Amino acid sequence: GDRFVLGMGVGGNYPLSAAKASHAVPMHEAIAKTGAAFFWQGPGGILPYLLGLLLMDLPKFGDAIDTSVQFRTLLGVGAIPALVVLLATSQEEDDTHPIERKEGQLAAALQSPAHWQTLIGTAGT
Repeated sequence: GDRFVLGMGVGGNYPLSAAKASHAVPMHEAIAKTGAAFFWQGPGGILPYLLGLLLMDLPKFGDAIDTSVQFRTLLGVGAIPALVVLLATSQEEDDTHPIERKEGQLAAALQSPAHWQTLIGTAGT
């Protein structure tokens, strides 16, 4: 149950961070900021494994292999990005500007061939 809740929170935060990165900057910087937000998924996914491998080379205490020190260190280091995100979002200003919605805009956009390439490039999402 706890992993499901954590997964939903992290899974929801990841795409929203890229959207927020592109929304908070001028249009000419939006693509670079969105790309940077998505780029860090790869290094962020492999870093815990590399750190775990490095921690397994820590000196052993006695004859028995005790991995509790390695586990606690890895868990503590893994909590740092979550704390940074929590701190950053708690200090962030609320965007109170509502987005204007015009009726019929979606239908017109779907009928325009100029928008088809963009829709196909994003798989319609």
